[in-house]
Amino acid sequence: MILLPEIGLTSEFEKKFIDFFGFIPAIWHSGITKKKKKIIWNGLTNGKIKVVIGARSALFLPFNKLGIIIVDEEHDQSYKQDEGGNL
Repeated sequence: MILLPEIGLTSEFEKKFIDFFGFIPAIWHSGITKKKKKIIWNGLTNGKIKVVIGARSALFLPFNKLGIIIVDEEHDQSYKQDEGGNL
């Protein structure tokens, strides 16, 4: 799994990934259709999809054997979420 901080980075990153590795990864973020999300979900559960490029929400996908998580631009504030009340 490769996490990107912004949806806008997905297209360029996907092109570079395809050029380097020679296959098309699944793309997961809030901008894809419900139908595409269902296809990806099913592809992960049956083992047909091996690589996902996506936003934080991709962390909750049902990988059978997740071998590695790569966090691009790990310093980006998009990955951080502060919750809770002030004490």
